Amino acid sequence: MAETTTNQAPEATAPAGNKRGIIIGIVILVLLVVGILYWRSTYTEDTDDAEIDGHIDQISARVNGHVTEVDVQENESVVAGQTLVKIDPSDYQVAVDQAEAALAQAEANYEAAQVNVPVTKTTTSNNLNSAGADVSGSSAGVQEAQLQRDAAAARVDEAIANATKAQSDLDRYTPLVAKDVISKQQYDAAVAAAASAKAAVLEAKANLVAAEQGVRVAQDRLSQSKANLNTAGTAEEQVKIQRAKADQAAAQVKQAQAQLEQAQLNLSYTTITAPSLALWTKRALRLRRMLVSARTCSPSSRLNRMTVICG
Repeated sequence: MAETTTNQAPEATAPAGNKRGIIIGIVILVLLVVGILYWRSTYTEDTDDAEIDGHIDQISARVNGHVTEVDVQENESVVAGQTLVKIDPSDYQVAVDQAEAALAQAEANYEAAQVNVPVTKTTTSNNLNSAGADVSGSSAGVQEAQLQRDAAAARVDEAIANATKAQSDLDRYTPLVAKDVISKQQYDAAVAAAASAKAAVLEAKANLVAAEQGVRVAQDRLSQSKANLNTAGTAEEQVKIQRAKADQAAAQVKQAQAQLEQAQLNLSYTTITAPSLALWTKRALRLRRMLVSARTCSPSSRLNRMTVICG
């Protein structure tokens, strides 16, 4: 019996060692799990009392028009610059085309006005020189006409004197031919001379009238030449006027450029894009709906600015 008791003692000691190892393993595992949980707790926080603090962007139309496309669905995430809504661009494209045509016309007017400045300067300078020459020529023409008038007047006086002498000779020959003191041939010659002298007077007077008319024409021409010279004397003012027109045309070009830029900007507004990374929510649009400028299309929450607040 004593031998049997001695052989069973080592068998009872073995189970006690296994239990100790299991306990140690469990303790190590628990410590490991606790360590992992503690490490995670430094990066995350668990709570049943939290709220999300985000920023809501109200997306609104900047131009009026009918909706032709809605490219996102409700509660869909969008990125900055992504197309959300498209408005019918037809009217705004027409406005751009008209603005481009107006700009082209304004630029053409400006180019023409720019060219007119040196042309006007050259033309007015030439006109001034020509007008000065015309005045000199017209003045000489008046002097020439006056000399011709004076000569015509002298010929009238001469013709009258000749006519008076011829008539006096005729009057003296008349009684003499009746008494046969002179021949009939001499008398007839006196009659012809008197008649010729009278005709010469009439012709001289007619030439005098024509010469006086020539003086008046020359004087009118001189007056016109002086008026042209006065007009040509405004050359500097005319050049200034053309420069002012060119400056006005330049201003019209700038105005047309601004109108084109505004038209192009309005056309760009027909495509509504997301302002940032966001969540498209509460979509209230449908196709062909009329949007009015500044009317809200839908709110979107910015994901990149969203934070969690724990209670």
